[in-house]
Amino acid sequence: MCGLETKLWAEKKSVLSKELATILVGLGALKFGDFVLSSGRRSPYYIDLRLLPSYPSALERIAEMYVEVLENEVGLGNLKVAGIPTAGLPLATAVSLRARLPLIYVRETPKLHGEMKMIEGALSRGDTVVLIDDLVTTGGSLLKAAEAVRASGGRVEHAVVLIDREEGGSENLARAGIRLHAVSKISELLSWLESAGGLPSDKAELVRAYLRGVGRS
Repeated sequence: MCGLETKLWAEKKSVLSKELATILVGLGALKFGDFVLSSGRRSPYYIDLRLLPSYPSALERIAEMYVEVLENEVGLGNLKVAGIPTAGLPLATAVSLRARLPLIYVRETPKLHGEMKMIEGALSRGDTVVLIDDLVTTGGSLLKAAEAVRASGGRVEHAVVLIDREEGGSENLARAGIRLHAVSKISELLSWLESAGGLPSDKAELVRAYLRGVGRS
């Protein structure tokens, strides 16, 4: 993108981040407390995006946000989207339908019968695949999925998530040759919610302190 297009897209993403924060609060998907993540880390907040399929209108709007990121940061030409188990699969399905892109999905474990595949759907050698997940923390799930797609002949250079938790996932993916794209970062969501009066400053600062600690670990 040229300089003006880049600036306009940055402004649009800021608007999307505010809208996303509103949706998450409205669904009760953003929670504060003491949570253990799939990575094993303890976190002062949790985002439950598995709620989304129960709210079709919200799911549809969020799928549109993913598609806007794909259009502006990746490009929609000749792509397949891959859903990451389990929370990423309904999102990838919604994105596939909204953008009219072919869908595949990555199994958590290989089939124990038939072809014992890790990938479900039509994937040919050389196909360009974009990984779709709900969140990224350390990037472990996305890296595992990328390995499976690449082992089956697909090309993986991009991953798109709704929220980057800013805990090293982007850097870990970059080392594997994958560029991370996110509709929003957790720091952006916090700033908007705090400024709008939707999040007490003490809770916002608790999360910021947690993120600073992660950055030093």
